[in-house]
Amino acid sequence: HGNGTISVQMGGVLDADLVFDAAHGPTQALPFGSGGTLRFIAGGELGVGYKRSGSLRIADGRSVSSGRGTLGYWSGSTGTATITGTASKWTNSGDLWVGYFGNGMLNVENGAQVSNRYGSLGGGAGSTGTAIITGAGSKWTNSGNLFVGYDGSGVLRVEAGGQVSSSQGYLGVNSTGEAIITGPGSKWTNFADLRVYVGTLRIEDGGQVISPTFADFSKIERPNDDSKRPALLSGRKPV
Repeated sequence: HGNGTISVQMGGVLDADLVFDAAHGPTQALPFGSGGTLRFIAGGELGVGYKRSGSLRIADGRSVSSGRGTLGYWSGSTGTATITGTASKWTNSGDLWVGYFGNGMLNVENGAQVSNRYGSLGGGAGSTGTAIITGAGSKWTNSGNLFVGYDGSGVLRVEAGGQVSSSQGYLGVNSTGEAIITGPGSKWTNFADLRVYVGTLRIEDGGQVISPTFADFSKIERPNDDSKRPALLSGRKPV
């Protein structure tokens, strides 16, 4: 139970509850000391909700790294991941699918961090995917594109100082997508385009969305009444 690294040769998507934290209990998979790391090597996949349901919890400063992450793999399945607390991390060298053909939920809270290549919320026909990034220091980093609704239904909520970054952002590709960026310090940063197709982008109460260019302003809502701090949308609409 000391600090260190546990390496797992292969991975998988499980109908099980996986908990990586400081406590012991019936759902405890691998308890280990503060700062410990679980690494799925050789491109090992980590996911929950294969055909039924499963959950993943990373807390107390633990770090888990894997190849690809999947929450809610097949139709009818449900996978939920909660990464919580300062220094708690889930690092994927590949893509992260929240709702592949099933239902997925990603919670990043209280200063935790998640990173991956491409990110997808609702990535297959009939799927639903939701991500909630909440609290100062909480971050979801996509080195590639982030799809909020890609053939399925996707919802992204960034609140209370949470932050999301991606290369390009897409809302509602062949589907429906909704993004809500709300509260001071809450931010979605895109380093290239942000494209809204069949979806809605809501920026409110001091939230920020940053992108060099935006496509389809008709789907962007920026409430700004006397009871709320101004919303910020920076960038330009492509010519």
